[in-house]
Amino acid sequence: FVAAVQVTAAGQPARMRLSSVAGFRKKTLAAWAGRHLQPGTEVHSDGLACFRGVADAGCEHVPTVTGGGKRSCGDSRFVRVNTMLGNVKQSLAGTCHSFDGKHLPRY
Repeated sequence: FVAAVQVTAAGQPARMRLSSVAGFRKKTLAAWAGRHLQPGTEVHSDGLACFRGVADAGCEHVPTVTGGGKRSCGDSRFVRVNTMLGNVKQSLAGTCHSFDGKHLPRY
């Protein structure tokens, strides 16, 4: 899935979108961005090559190769999305016995 967080001018999270995607390919992400993002949107990603597709939808792509692991979770560019994902995960875990990709669109 793709997780996107819109932030205010002050950098506070305003809304989040979680979307199932068929696969992490440039063409798939270009189509996703075309449906869900306004042209000119600044998109920060973890540097995965498929996110170059957001530029095809008229967005500005700012890749940051994180290297993964715990150290990357504290990167200031991703704190908002990581915090919101953690909140959603805890909320679902406390409410549901099980959830996976087929349940994601429902939430």
